Amino acid sequence: MLRTDHVTDRCSGSVQCVGHCIRWSSGPKKSLRGGEYSARPPKFPETHVGNRQADIDFTFQHPTTVRGLLEVLAPAGWSAEERPGHIAYMINDADDMYEWYDSTPDCLNAVLAELDSAANLPFTVALNIYHPQGGTGGMLKFSAQRREVSFLPTIDRRSIPEAPKFTDLAWYLAALVPSLLRAGLEGYEARENPN
Repeated sequence: MLRTDHVTDRCSGSVQCVGHCIRWSSGPKKSLRGGEYSARPPKFPETHVGNRQADIDFTFQHPTTVRGLLEVLAPAGWSAEERPGHIAYMINDADDMYEWYDSTPDCLNAVLAELDSAANLPFTVALNIYHPQGGTGGMLKFSAQRREVSFLPTIDRRSIPEAPKFTDLAWYLAALVPSLLRAGLEGYEARENPN
């Protein structure tokens, strides 16, 4: 079950959430609550192993939401908590700046509201998700208008045991597709290519 009961609005606006939200940018780090903050850089392993890159592109019958996909993925073991006490998300704004934010689980409702807001529909947004039992996770990247969503296995990516150079895309498909069918999944394309 998603934990969204403690928050009513975005972690940076007029309503403060219970948790702590930080924006990563070039230059001094700023807390979204104001003031400087000594934030660590995001811990997101590269989306490739060696010189290879893997991703899965999903197409939906109708526009979807970050909240909607997280709600259908949660019963299958996926969580927005990429590591204990941390949620990471991204908004590509009008300046084409990919801004990553770090938040806490008690801000989840605010994070989802921000990602799904009408103001962000024209922009790419992303949320990192993690599967504790599988020991892996990645980035769910939502294109503008939200009919196309990509999954990039960026967190402790699973490899094929007999061919460790390659990503175990079959594991990710089995862990994602059955749940995404309930959200109107129309098709997918999985690939791994040399960079």
